[in-house]
Amino acid sequence: MGDFQWVRIGAEAGGKQIIVEVGSEGGSVTLHGVQSPEGWQFKVRTSEAALVDDEHMPDIPERPWVATWRSALKQLDGYPWTQLYPLAVHPDFRDKVFKALQTRKKKGLAIDWDQWGNVLNIFVDEE
Repeated sequence: MGDFQWVRIGAEAGGKQIIVEVGSEGGSVTLHGVQSPEGWQFKVRTSEAALVDDEHMPDIPERPWVATWRSALKQLDGYPWTQLYPLAVHPDFRDKVFKALQTRKKKGLAIDWDQWGNVLNIFVDEE
């Protein structure tokens, strides 16, 4: 957790881009990114409707902006993002997302390569 840090983005908010967006009926998980002079900053935002079962669930605290890809993936991994329907992947992050999916497949998660391949603009030859 040492690489988690609060980052004030203020005026940079206009440059916020979607890095990864996945969804399901009634909800979505989006990893946003802002490119700054220090590098990319990342933050996960969600539409919780379809991602939680209990509508009386207490509010989830807002997640901080993080400065590393590893920290961004930790935020995403708090949700079943690999199991949701992929909607968008930023072109500059396609390789990183593909590698993250491969790592999670090795850990036993099922990945729908047809869906992910379409969003990543790659052909994946499943064994």
